[in-house]
Amino acid sequence: MAHLLAVPGCADPDAPKAASYPADKRLQEESGDLVRGPALAEANSDAVIGKQRIAIYTDFDEADPVELAIVGAKLRHELRHAEQRLSPVAAELFSLAEFADEIASRRVGGLPGGALIYNLMPIELDANAAAADFLAAHHPAAVTDILDGEDAALARSNTPPEAIIDLPAKTVAFMFVFREIAEDPNVFPNMPFERRLGHISETAAATWRALVGEPTGDAP
Repeated sequence: MAHLLAVPGCADPDAPKAASYPADKRLQEESGDLVRGPALAEANSDAVIGKQRIAIYTDFDEADPVELAIVGAKLRHELRHAEQRLSPVAAELFSLAEFADEIASRRVGGLPGGALIYNLMPIELDANAAAADFLAAHHPAAVTDILDGEDAALARSNTPPEAIIDLPAKTVAFMFVFREIAEDPNVFPNMPFERRLGHISETAAATWRALVGEPTGDAP
């Protein structure tokens, strides 16, 4: 079950315009985050805290069909993240995604256009595919304009989202693209990266070994 947090105002430049938050996590007020003030109190209330929470700014031109379509697509994107968190692989997936985000940040953090790499992370590709599927079904006339704007990632998929259960393996494969960063002891000190993955799941560690070309332990 999800709860919508309608946040007055609009996003600062380069700040998120929508976000989703896992159930049962008490949120703290943070600089640049959507949820603060009355919205934060609502998010942490007894009636809401046990739900997946989706926040979005409310200041947009409802008469503008493109803006309206973007709001709908962002909500669908964040709802897909909620679906990911409700899946059987949620704990593994989001632990792996944290590693993937750190690796991607090492590669492109702070660089212009770095968000392109972030949007290639499997959890983001999946959420954007859900948004694009929504746009194709409900706002097809707005797709071209969205693709020409700053929210193009929401419309950039010709295919619908695929099985969430495959996202952990896809996330390991994404990290393998940046293998040199992942295995750099200065990035992840004191423990080989494969062993770190093993603390999340042995399946993730076995996938990494398979990509590296090492025995997975399953062969006779």
